[in-house]
Amino acid sequence: MAAERDHRVDYDGVQADRIARLCAALGHPVRIRIVALLASPDTRLSPTQLADQLEAPLGNVAYHVRALAKARLLKQAGRRQVRGAVEHFYTLASDGEHALRITDQLAGRAR
Repeated sequence: MAAERDHRVDYDGVQADRIARLCAALGHPVRIRIVALLASPDTRLSPTQLADQLEAPLGNVAYHVRALAKARLLKQAGRRQVRGAVEHFYTLASDGEHALRITDQLAGRAR
């Protein structure tokens, strides 16, 4: 009989809060796909560009981008004026990079 291994980790309150925030932020498939599209360090995309790549409605994508930014997985990486509106660009924040590694592990991919 193989010896059982103890995999328990004792998280402090700050670590547990961070993990809960990351998991909650990734609680929708569109959010996971947004994080994956922004995986390359030099990638900056706007909600419009993300919606085009995801073939999803802009309103839905913009909502999920705001949620990811609020959860500090994305950070604003510039903006530009487009026909009287301001287009915002986003990139992964450090917590977004951590979340990407977690999703890759869960999907069985190494990063």
